[in-house]
Amino acid sequence: MRLCRLVRRASIVWLSAIRMKNNNLQTEIDACFLYRKHTENEADSSLVHIFSQMSVIERSHAEAITEKQNISLVNMIKPSWWAKTPNMTGRIFGYDYVLA
Repeated sequence: MRLCRLVRRASIVWLSAIRMKNNNLQTEIDACFLYRKHTENEADSSLVHIFSQMSVIERSHAEAITEKQNISLVNMIKPSWWAKTPNMTGRIFGYDYVLA
């Protein structure tokens, strides 16, 4: 009985750690996507440069996470609806609205 509880707890902790890593990866992918979209739609060249650099940084974070987990980045590079929603809002109301 005690062994079953220990095994169950260990598996819950293990699954929580995997979900946390996947959440971190998805956050990096989403941030990369949003910075790239801001780069594509920004008129100020200094902000374009900053958003471009931030996109590259977030992509490198995603690549580092996938290397640690032995996951192909090609399969994981899709932004979530959490990132697509502000992008759609930006297209409708303007990206300045999203940044505010």
